[in-house]
Amino acid sequence: MRFIRRAAVVFVLAEILFCGGSKDIAAAYISPPNDSEAAVFAAVNAERAKFGLGALEFDETLLSAARLRASQLASMRSLSHTTPDGGDVFAILRRMNVRYRAAGENLARGFSCAHAMAEAWMASPTHRANIVCPVYTRAGVGVVDGYCALILCG
Repeated sequence: MRFIRRAAVVFVLAEILFCGGSKDIAAAYISPPNDSEAAVFAAVNAERAKFGLGALEFDETLLSAARLRASQLASMRSLSHTTPDGGDVFAILRRMNVRYRAAGENLARGFSCAHAMAEAWMASPTHRANIVCPVYTRAGVGVVDGYCALILCG
């Protein structure tokens, strides 16, 4: 079942990125956040609350983009802000027709729980800056084979 779900995600993301698909295609085929993704999303919002910031809004298109990034990271077995084709998260957002004023990406792997991952991000100045940036209002989290991508937009 896991293989079938992953194959479906990869197929849909390939459709979106290479065939000019829209975010409507992503919303139609991508399942809701799984437990790991929901836990990371909640942990990030808990950290924002500590700074008096509002919760990030869940965004289905950013979920699709984040799952694509996590899948790329798992395939590369590496944490890199450069995509396999030499692009970055901003290129993915453009291809998915995501409108934003500002965007950011946090990556991680190998954490035993979402709380530990959020704590590690908060211990890093650049990752913390993304999480507590008041410009960001919506986000998506993708978790694939222990690799996690958080994409934030505002």
